[in-house]
Amino acid sequence: DILFEKLNDSDDHVKKTTQKAIHKCVKNHIEHILMRCTSSCPTTKHYCHMYLSKYALININKIEQFIYTASWLDANTLLHLLFNMFKNKIESTLIKATKQPFTQKNAIMMLAIIGSKRSVPHLISLYETPALKRHIIEALKMEEATPCYPVLLSYLDNDASASFIQDMIIKLGQPIAPTLIQYLKFYHVAVSILYLHTGVSLSWRPQNDS
Repeated sequence: DILFEKLNDSDDHVKKTTQKAIHKCVKNHIEHILMRCTSSCPTTKHYCHMYLSKYALININKIEQFIYTASWLDANTLLHLLFNMFKNKIESTLIKATKQPFTQKNAIMMLAIIGSKRSVPHLISLYETPALKRHIIEALKMEEATPCYPVLLSYLDNDASASFIQDMIIKLGQPIAPTLIQYLKFYHVAVSILYLHTGVSLSWRPQNDS
């Protein structure tokens, strides 16, 4: 704490020396930076944010462990800070954060904002949790989340999750409609080609109104 307080010194030389000393001390102990990201001291908080902008990605494993054990405020503040800095570069971290009760709602929203296709199976699984259903739908309704729609529809063939996905499609409504129409058109063409070349007829075929 004394070392961080020196960042407020009026002497520029002292401040530069202090920054070097802190950098050396936290190189293998980034938790000292992480726990001060919500500091009430603007100078300390600014320094910690600047440090993370340079070294967070190479310390992401340690940061993830900190998030899992931190308080609700510290965990979500840090997650939000990292998201603003790195967006899709921390996609894996955000997916892991959906498994933690105190960070999952924010992580779901962030994954939707970056249009994370990799997160779709995780969101389908989380949709089984009643308390998260509305939040997941609201996240996926955002325009940024449209890249997730084709992946979501691709899981309709999975018997284990089909009922959940059907419910999600109904709840999503208008935003997913254009993707759903394209999916049905593609399905109709695919089964028609299959029938013409093999004589095999699938049990269900979307009706073609044209």
